[in-house]
Amino acid sequence: MYVHIYFAALLIQQCISILLLLSDEDDSDDEKSVGQVVVEGCGTANANGTYKKMNETHGGAPVYEHRKDSNKAVAFVIRRLSRKWYIERETRSSNIRTAMLYYESSDNATLRTPPKKGWRSVLSGQDPPPICRTCLVEDLT
Repeated sequence: MYVHIYFAALLIQQCISILLLLSDEDDSDDEKSVGQVVVEGCGTANANGTYKKMNETHGGAPVYEHRKDSNKAVAFVIRRLSRKWYIERETRSSNIRTAMLYYESSDNATLRTPPKKGWRSVLSGQDPPPICRTCLVEDLT
């Protein structure tokens, strides 16, 4: 029964993300200046690192991606869905994308960039939860 609930929740999450993707607005000036997010201190070692802003949005906010190696099929991503931010491990193959949830933020509906604190471990995430800091584009040059 729990397996059915888990897959139903994933299906609902994907449906919501599609609806939010269809209703995305243009990026605001504030988030355009954030080029990277640094995730540190979390118990899932592979999730720690520098996440670069991608040319896509999700839930009206930018998506950030982190790859540990040259494996193009697996990456950690930070994206917003509904009223929360999530850190997920994403695997892509052909036309199929699967994501495993590691961390989620508290309710941050007004934030257009990932929050620094307030994360918690969920499903595959190991404690302690991460701390995030943003790097402005000007800081990267």
